[in-house]
Amino acid sequence: MERQQLMDLSDWNEEFLHDLINKKDKSRELSVANDQLDIIQAENQNKKDSTKEGFRYSDSMRTCIMDLHGSDISANKISNVINIVSNNLFDSVPSDLPCRSTISNICDEGHVLAKHHVSETLANCQQFDIFSDGTGREGKKIIDLGVHTKSGTLSLGYKSVAREDSDTVAQTIKDSLNEFADLQSISINKLLLQLTAMMSDRSSVMKKTNEIIDEWRKLKLTEDLNENDISKLNFFYCSAHVLLGFHNEITKSLQELAKQNPPIGRDSLPKFSRFKHNSEPSSIRLIRMASEVLGPRGDEKNGARQEWLAYLALKQKSSMIINYRGNRFNNLFTGAVSILNHSEDIIDFISNYREKSK
Repeated sequence: MERQQLMDLSDWNEEFLHDLINKKDKSRELSVANDQLDIIQAENQNKKDSTKEGFRYSDSMRTCIMDLHGSDISANKISNVINIVSNNLFDSVPSDLPCRSTISNICDEGHVLAKHHVSETLANCQQFDIFSDGTGREGKKIIDLGVHTKSGTLSLGYKSVAREDSDTVAQTIKDSLNEFADLQSISINKLLLQLTAMMSDRSSVMKKTNEIIDEWRKLKLTEDLNENDISKLNFFYCSAHVLLGFHNEITKSLQELAKQNPPIGRDSLPKFSRFKHNSEPSSIRLIRMASEVLGPRGDEKNGARQEWLAYLALKQKSSMIINYRGNRFNNLFTGAVSILNHSEDIIDFISNYREKSK
């Protein structure tokens, strides 16, 4: 009996020791796993908070800056945006955010990368077409260039020019194509052979520009090809000038209508008699002046934009009045709709505003 008990006790001790060894092994494995988890968490935390890889800002930080700049966030606000988003969404404050000058340098790198991307796309596509448009802002003339390929549309950027004549626009297009060819170390003739169409407005400047580009393309391609082997360059024109003509006809009609009726507004007051022969009809002047007084980027000295917004806020409304600056002909139509929509509010606001100003 005692011998049996001793044997049972021996078996129990052996089983206990075996379980103890297994538990120690599992404990050791768990300890190693916890150490690895701590290392991973520390790396993730460092990756989340760190903005640099050595002395250089990380690729993810540089890409973030380029994306924000491409979304029209100004260089002096990008660091604040990154800080706010990280703090509120990820409960993390990045360390050592770049200053404005560094951000500007990174954005310049983005422009270079974008040019390389465009040049690589053009070099590898079978065909593409160029579209262009010109505009003016605050006395500056700007040309917008872009390309259509089978894979999508790419912007070539905005070019500031001294004059928006056909020679200047054509030279701008030539310079862009030559630059992209140089970036890929290919002949300009390869790109010209792939160029199949040009798209622009119907102005005489752009029509002459297309002729210059067509002649230049033929001259360059005849260096390598027979004239019969050169594909025709197609030209497409947008229909925006039809709407511009509609704007001009509306202006003429309003002027004729004003002659058939007694003068209104400023034209009815003797002290403004020297302005009576102004080419702008009174109705258009009303739209423009209301937009300048109540709209964004209006008259800072005589405007009442902030008071107007505060007035609408009390009524739980939003301002629909547009910015009338620039040379966009659709300002007339959009502005007229916004003024008509706010007509009762404008009358009430101007009356109360004048009373409070006395």
